[in-house]
Amino acid sequence: MDQFECINVEEAHQKMHQGKAVLVDIRDPQSFAMGHTPGAFHLTNDTLGAFMRR
Repeated sequence: MDQFECINVEEAHQKMHQGKAVLVDIRDPQSFAMGHTPGAFHLTNDTLGAFMRR
């Protein structure tokens, strides 16, 4: 990826549904467990490797 694009929520949802985007949640585990967007990837120091292999 060599550029960034500003998109709205609807466009983000479409891209996620099409497999063209991933929503990454970097909050602490407790906050993530309390609630997160369905399909969000919980990115932590421990999950970074798995995320990079996706």
